Amino acid sequence: MSRIITFARETGTRCHVVHLSSGKAAELISDARETAPITVETCSHYLLLDEDDLVRIGPKARCGPPLRPRETINLLWDHLLDGSIDMLASDHCPHLPEAKAVGEESIWKAGMGLTGIQTTVPLLFSEGVVKCGLPLHEFARLTAAAPAQIFGLYPKKGTVAPGSDADLVFYDAGEEWTIRGADFPGVAKWTPFEGTGCTGRVVRTMVRGTQVFRAGSIMVEAGYGRFQRAVA
Repeated sequence: MSRIITFARETGTRCHVVHLSSGKAAELISDARETAPITVETCSHYLLLDEDDLVRIGPKARCGPPLRPRETINLLWDHLLDGSIDMLASDHCPHLPEAKAVGEESIWKAGMGLTGIQTTVPLLFSEGVVKCGLPLHEFARLTAAAPAQIFGLYPKKGTVAPGSDADLVFYDAGEEWTIRGADFPGVAKWTPFEGTGCTGRVVRTMVRGTQVFRAGSIMVEAGYGRFQRAVA
């Protein structure tokens, strides 16, 4: 990490660090912000799952970087809560269940990566906002504003303002529910968070002002979404 920071500082080239799983690296990045153009993301599994969970869950928890000790997770939470981490990413890898199941024989055969696109933001709401007191404006920064700013999509995306796309997510902040891979749309019906209880559930979603999801149902035809290309 020190080398990356040095390159960013010496060249002035913007650098974005993905899949942060090290408390020490988070500290180095935090200390370098005033002198180097560097931003950083982490993932929900690095905030919630540890090495003991890898043993418990097995191949469904194989990812890269690997899961870390609980002490490292606590350090990452410290940096997330003090604003040192810019954004949250899913690192979604939709392997078929059988691609993970082969890891029961040898974990090295299991497909690398975890499903995360459906659980990342709700888990941050439940574990961060509800349990750890993460302010709602920080929740919005980590999941919407900062990603749009870092990848050149702001202010079209990432904010609620005149001229911006009306992309909105509505939560029932008190609803309690349980993560089940069988409930996922698509073919990757598995999750390392199987059976995890959450507080706060997405009940409605709007994209460009159109309701696309409500009460568990998709409200638009396939193809309504638009690919968003990052701008350097």
